Amino acid sequence: MAKGLVFSGDQYAAISDTSIPVIQSDIDIELDLRLDQLPSEASHILTGTEGNDLSKSYFAIKHLVNGDITVGVSQDGLTSTTFTPPAIGTRFTLKIEFRGMSTGSAADQGTYEVFVDGVSVDSTPKTVNSGIFINNTNYEVGGLKNVYEPVTYDDTQMTLVGLRIVSTGNYDYNWTADASDTTTTGVQPVLVDANGSAVTIDGNDFATDGSQWVDLGGGPTTEPFITGYTVLVSGSPQANLTGVKVRVVDGDQLNGTELYHSATETTDGSGVLNDINLSSTSASVGDTVTVSLLTPNSEGIVFTTTVDGIEVI
Repeated sequence: MAKGLVFSGDQYAAISDTSIPVIQSDIDIELDLRLDQLPSEASHILTGTEGNDLSKSYFAIKHLVNGDITVGVSQDGLTSTTFTPPAIGTRFTLKIEFRGMSTGSAADQGTYEVFVDGVSVDSTPKTVNSGIFINNTNYEVGGLKNVYEPVTYDDTQMTLVGLRIVSTGNYDYNWTADASDTTTTGVQPVLVDANGSAVTIDGNDFATDGSQWVDLGGGPTTEPFITGYTVLVSGSPQANLTGVKVRVVDGDQLNGTELYHSATETTDGSGVLNDINLSSTSASVGDTVTVSLLTPNSEGIVFTTTVDGIEVI
């Protein structure tokens, strides 16, 4: 089951390596999180700054008192995106994609786009002056200073499941609670990079009794399925064949209880049908089932197989 790190009050976490540039030419910054309640004042979810100076932020993601999230980019002519996130208590992903950033002057144009659960919340990518992000070698994500900026209240605000920062050809960090030691007590929490680097995200001002880590449930489940079958007629794979009828019954006889039926299956370029998911039926992993296929030319194929299991998160 997925784990998460709970942020509240004046708790924050910082990346241990302050030499990671805030922006490369192309970079993706993705949070896996759950907002736990409305803040009593605007609170930082994530910031990228020069050093640890929040007054010099290059981008900031904030949770507003009305429930919206705003993503502000640059300290020189702020560009922002504001949207309504999923409901309080709902886990989701929030991703910013920066593209076309350059090492030139502040007049150089790059873009960014914000996605929630893979869906863009920007009608078009926003343009931003790219030079202000990367024309100074002191711009570092050590200034990711806070996942929640220190504030004066102690209510639970957010649960962080993971943070990934990817710059193709440069680095790929993927800090997750699941990859971290969530059992140790007496020390501040540390988010570990699941990709194996020594760079960590170190907690500050958290409880050390284990209560800072929570179990989010929703662990992986195993669904029954049948691996896609290659349709052969006279020994030849039937590529891109449409209108194949597929019927699955329980047991090793054709007159068993019908579990699945479809008359619209199509083979791929190698003659292989899609896997058949039986999760909506009474089938279980390990059951014996009989599969019958009927091609549009009335060629019939019957075989008996065992239901496999696939782990779904």
